[in-house]
Amino acid sequence: PTRRSSDLLNADTGAQVWRTQLAAPLPNPSPHSIVGCGDIDPEGITGAPVIDPATGTLYLDAMTLQNGTLPRQTVYALSLSTGKVLPKWPVNVDAAMTARHEVFSSKVQGERSALQFFKGKLYVNYAGRGGDCGDYHGTVIEITPAATPAISGSWATRASRGGMWSQGGLGSDGQSLFGTTGNTFVQQGAGWGDGEAVFRFKPGLARPTAAKDFFTPVQWK
Repeated sequence: PTRRSSDLLNADTGAQVWRTQLAAPLPNPSPHSIVGCGDIDPEGITGAPVIDPATGTLYLDAMTLQNGTLPRQTVYALSLSTGKVLPKWPVNVDAAMTARHEVFSSKVQGERSALQFFKGKLYVNYAGRGGDCGDYHGTVIEITPAATPAISGSWATRASRGGMWSQGGLGSDGQSLFGTTGNTFVQQGAGWGDGEAVFRFKPGLARPTAAKDFFTPVQWK
């Protein structure tokens, strides 16, 4: 994929099979009224898509600019054979998280990791943006691809930052998902808030609490 469109190429010949133009990407540098930082120009599709071979669907996340002023992380589902956006897609992550009474702001959340399709669910993880501006949190969302797709689970670092930057995205052993977090911003005297750690996630993304489901070094701070 390019930064503002999704392309399918023939692996043997390199010929273009189809190209789908998505919404306008976020320009950079942008006015600080839109976003405070960033180092990708334009900022559109920055993480590797994932394919569900059972349904012939390609999923991707794109940073888009809506109404000329609203940055939005937007998750698309495309037909693998035609490149067309499937009905009821894309998912506006800000709006979907707000509907769940959870905090998420595309103004500060960046997406650089590959997407993961696991046990019939789609997973997208987020970090910050170049320059580390704003109160972002390492975040994972779970989307259930149904007649009307919806966010069915989410997890975020309790402390500010702690982005999930890994280019490869979440890993899996076939039973669980595994993700890593970066350094959090810790106030003086505050305890661990999920930074510098490895987590094991289950479908639904309930917060891991068992000692065997997460690891952080003793010198995390």
